[in-house]
Amino acid sequence: MNETRAHTIADRLRQAIREGVYLCGERLIELNIAREFGVSQNTVRDALWHLEQEGWLIRQARHGVTVRAFSTDEAEEVYALWALLAQTAFSWAAEKWTRVDLLNQLRPPLTQARLRWSEGQWSASREAIWEFHRTLSQLSGRSQTAVLLSRLCNQAWLLQLDYEFNHPRSVEEREAWIEGYEQLLGVIKFADSANAAHALHERILEDGKPVIRWLAMHT
Repeated sequence: MNETRAHTIADRLRQAIREGVYLCGERLIELNIAREFGVSQNTVRDALWHLEQEGWLIRQARHGVTVRAFSTDEAEEVYALWALLAQTAFSWAAEKWTRVDLLNQLRPPLTQARLRWSEGQWSASREAIWEFHRTLSQLSGRSQTAVLLSRLCNQAWLLQLDYEFNHPRSVEEREAWIEGYEQLLGVIKFADSANAAHALHERILEDGKPVIRWLAMHT
């Protein structure tokens, strides 16, 4: 029962973090959360542990548990590792699935991203881009790869949220971001798997550039 409650609390806290209720560097106090949800501190501690393993939180001496914040070097590392692992995951997916199968799985999230953006729902559009990445990790058919990609994607999500909270993207930037993924889908459709994997690698690095530049100027 305690484990079930811990997962429920973890789900609610995860969603709050994803929505920017808790920002990078913000402390999560076990006692306050326990009182808010009417559970024991042990249950909250278990929930926070799950979120630590997923890359959302970090526990530090004298600071307790906080939403993960990043130095410039750490942000560069997140995007570089994500790009390399996603490139490898795509190569494995291309060995496992036909090009048509890949497109049938990867196109819907990007269609949703465009639709939500046209409706003025930027948060939902951004979520759809991340669904594209989650789908790709699953298509690789490699369980450890999926776990590692999930952690990196979670940390990149935090970086994007922190960047956009402090430096909201312009309409042009948001449009360009979605167009970049639509162009990537075109490469996947027409290029060989090696070039498509490389294009994915470059797309992720491109995503990270404004975030890393902003961090370099403010840390």
